[in-house]
Amino acid sequence: MSNEFDFTEEQVLVPTNIFSYKFGESFNIDTIDSYVKGADGHTITLRNYSGARNPSWNELLSFLKNDDTDEYKYNNGFKCCDFAELLHNNAEEAGWRCAFVVVHIVRFVEGHALNAFETTDRGLIFIDSTGSNLPNSPKNQDKIVKVEIGKPYIPESLFPETGWNIKWENKGIVDTIKIIQW
Repeated sequence: MSNEFDFTEEQVLVPTNIFSYKFGESFNIDTIDSYVKGADGHTITLRNYSGARNPSWNELLSFLKNDDTDEYKYNNGFKCCDFAELLHNNAEEAGWRCAFVVVHIVRFVEGHALNAFETTDRGLIFIDSTGSNLPNSPKNQDKIVKVEIGKPYIPESLFPETGWNIKWENKGIVDTIKIIQW
C-alpha cells in the first residue's frame, strides 16, 4: 500500500500490564514486562506515522471500504488482536491516525481487540474489522461499535450485504476499556 504523505515511522509495542489502567490514571512505562501477542505468538507491533491525521467520517468509510483487513478469516492463527494490528498499520500507512483498543467483555476470559478513529466531524468512532470464520461470510465485515462500560458490545455492519443482518452477535457487556494505544 502506498501513500501520498511524507512520514516518519515509529514502532510501538502494546504492553499487557496496563490492562488495569483506568482512564485518567498514569502508569510507569518502566514497569512494563510483557506485551500483547498475536495468535501466532508474535508481539503486536503498531507502526505510527508522524504525518497521519484524523479522518472525516467519509474519509474513514472510503478507507475501510477499500482496506482488506476484514477479509481474513478468524482462526487459531489469526484472531482479533491480529485484525486490530493490521487495520491500525494499514490506516496509519494510508495517512489516517488510528488507535489499537482492548476492551474486556464480561463473558470473555481474554480481552477483545478493535480500533478507534477520532473523526473530524463525528468524534471518536470504534471499528471492529474482525473477520468471520463462517462459510459464505459477507465480503466486507467492517463494523461500527458503540463502546460503553456497562453496555452490550453489538457490532453493526458499515457495508451491509443481502442475506446478512446489519447487527452482529451481542458479544456481552463491556466491563472495562483496557487499552487505547495511539
